[in-house]
Amino acid sequence: MSPVLFDTHCHSAPSADFAAIYQRAIEAGVKYMLIAGCSHGKEEAMLHDIRPHAGVYAATGIHPHEASAWKGDMESYRRRLDDPQVVAIGEVGLDYYYDHSPREIQRTVFTAFAQLALETGFPLIVHVRNADDDAYAILSDFEREYRRRHPGSNLLPVVIHCFSSGPAWAERYLELGLNLSFTGIITFRRAEDVRASLRLTPHDRFFLETDAPYLAPVPHRGKTNEPALLPHIAEAAARILDLSVEEVAALTTRNALNFWRLPSSSGE
Repeated sequence: MSPVLFDTHCHSAPSADFAAIYQRAIEAGVKYMLIAGCSHGKEEAMLHDIRPHAGVYAATGIHPHEASAWKGDMESYRRRLDDPQVVAIGEVGLDYYYDHSPREIQRTVFTAFAQLALETGFPLIVHVRNADDDAYAILSDFEREYRRRHPGSNLLPVVIHCFSSGPAWAERYLELGLNLSFTGIITFRRAEDVRASLRLTPHDRFFLETDAPYLAPVPHRGKTNEPALLPHIAEAAARILDLSVEEVAALTTRNALNFWRLPSSSGE
């Protein structure tokens, strides 16, 4: 039997092929997945696609690429948080690599959704690319307010998804109380800085994700990614951490279930 895995971040819905994608994931041992929200106009279709499938959850948010399209309406996102399959806010954040939206607007939108996470208590999924200084400043403000509201809390309900910023930033985010999530980048030959970041991350503070349909792991690099390929990422993480695949699967699935406050269906 394959180890049970949780793909904590993908974009496999909405899709006319989602039922087949889901079935391949189940057959590969990926029993849980979280579909990240990116565009307000697609989230209802995303929720429609995942509705019949056990172990599939969603987040609601707006990707930094789409930040310019946000009109300041937060109520529709608040209402979506009432859906039992919506368990997080995201992905939101900053992307200065492409700059599809002006940076000031990105910062405004990110700050607004971070505030929504503070007000509602939902975990926050953060996208950061070439924007660590500004992201860290916003997350530091979040950290101060979160600790004021929750004195005694050591960790924050925040994850940096698709972490690729290198060990120095990994240490800073971890010191702030955040969690890190790793993709198929850890299988890429030139990504030693990302592998080094994984090595220094406490075993109870990291997740695995595909970010499908992007970033397919070796040996499928360059092809369309999907949750069924998560075992390749788990195998790479096991080699990097000198653990068994079963150990990596168990700890990352447990981490994810705890982080998103989800029930285990089979004692993971």
